[in-house]
Amino acid sequence: MGRTSISAFENSRGASSRSERSVDRHSILQSAVVNMFISNPEYDLEQETLNDEEPTILRESLATGANKVANPQYIDIMPRNSIIATVVSGRGGHSGKGPEIFYPLFSPHFSLPVSPGEQVLVMYENVGNKKGPPCGYWITRRPSDLQVDDLNYTHQDRVTEGLASLGKDESSQTAYEGAPEDTYVPGSFPLGGKGIDRNNTLPGEDPYTSIIDSSFEYQNTFIGQPVARFSKRPNDLTIQGSNNTLICLGTDRIGSEEALAEDIPQNWHYSDEDPRYSGTIDIVAGRGVEGTVTAPAALIDPNERDYPEVDKVPTVTESADASNPLEGDVDFINDLSRIYVSMNTSGDENFGLDLSGLGASEISDAPFVIMKSDEIRIVARAGKRTVSGTETDIAGSIRLISEGGGISLLGPGSIYVGNGSDGAGGSLDTSQPVVKGDLLADHFDQFHTDVETAVGVIVGNMGGPIVNLDLLTDAVEVLAAGVRASLSSAVFTQ
Repeated sequence: MGRTSISAFENSRGASSRSERSVDRHSILQSAVVNMFISNPEYDLEQETLNDEEPTILRESLATGANKVANPQYIDIMPRNSIIATVVSGRGGHSGKGPEIFYPLFSPHFSLPVSPGEQVLVMYENVGNKKGPPCGYWITRRPSDLQVDDLNYTHQDRVTEGLASLGKDESSQTAYEGAPEDTYVPGSFPLGGKGIDRNNTLPGEDPYTSIIDSSFEYQNTFIGQPVARFSKRPNDLTIQGSNNTLICLGTDRIGSEEALAEDIPQNWHYSDEDPRYSGTIDIVAGRGVEGTVTAPAALIDPNERDYPEVDKVPTVTESADASNPLEGDVDFINDLSRIYVSMNTSGDENFGLDLSGLGASEISDAPFVIMKSDEIRIVARAGKRTVSGTETDIAGSIRLISEGGGISLLGPGSIYVGNGSDGAGGSLDTSQPVVKGDLLADHFDQFHTDVETAVGVIVGNMGGPIVNLDLLTDAVEVLAAGVRASLSSAVFTQ
């Protein structure tokens, strides 16, 4: 991986900066590097560790092995979502105290994402009281600088490499004594000491690699990928995962191709209409699709851990002329999967829906619920369920009910309707096409006309009319009228 000059970088704060090395160990908030995340103690503690010399389960390793913690009395009682972490504030990583068990500050109703090797903010219930309970609480992953913070994985010690000076061509960089040449390796995972071992956040030759190599959570569940950054409006409540998932409780956004073409970030962009009474819940997975206007300006692909990530400093790495101001914005056309619930929006226009094939007009400025993806399934369950010891048959149903307008099914492919079974547990028989009602009725009318014409010219052997042949024409007339009368006034097909 290439090295990029950072002569235009400024000194930035980090776990190894002089100011942070002087942090009081009894500060309310401290930083800690996560060694392990305990998702399910009953299972996780019984797993064999990856870094003990002899085969050892994690429960034993936390007590006396390679992962020994400073507060082992909590090993058997720690709840789900606890972490094993090493306090690094005030050079805590070099204190020899070792890692500790931290409970989650929040109840299981609200659990935040974190991965081994990331830094979190922790606190203790009794600040400065050495007689207090030796178990702290982890709050959240530590927010970092603009050029470091990453939704997928944030390596806090990247701040010690320097911070790109925004809006300036040149800036000074304060280097520690003995620091190496000012160079920046895109996608690297530095140790925080700017080349001086004693200033590193954690001791050891390569502590972060040791952490992820010995973490079965990281090895088995971490998925490294670029995740577009989302710009919220001030009053929005947003919840994001680490792998490109988002729930935004805010207001309606434009999201149309025309709006995106204006190159205005949508957190600043409102429609010409009054934005009041447009509360919106946006549930989306897969924003910033590569090759679209909301994708990150550039990627580091791969980084030093062999996965792609968003390039937070494309002007420094010279991978792009600038960051993309539209990165991660709402894109109703290209975002992969979305459920959009709004008090007031122009859903048909924003989603680019063509209703001409339905003979329907576009709806604007109305309450909408819209679901969009490549594949959509609505499933009503069938089977048995046991509740309070009683087994109950489940025969779920799906009902599409319109209290006012029509119900439309429109697509370029085929539409199938059936009971899904051939009576013996088989699959849906899709070999029978639907009859086009008006066309069928027209053919029966024509058949009736043709029969009447034929009867009028048919004669018997002696040249006289055939007795009761008019009964045939009457029957055909009744049949044609019956077919037309049986046409639905509510269900139509193309």
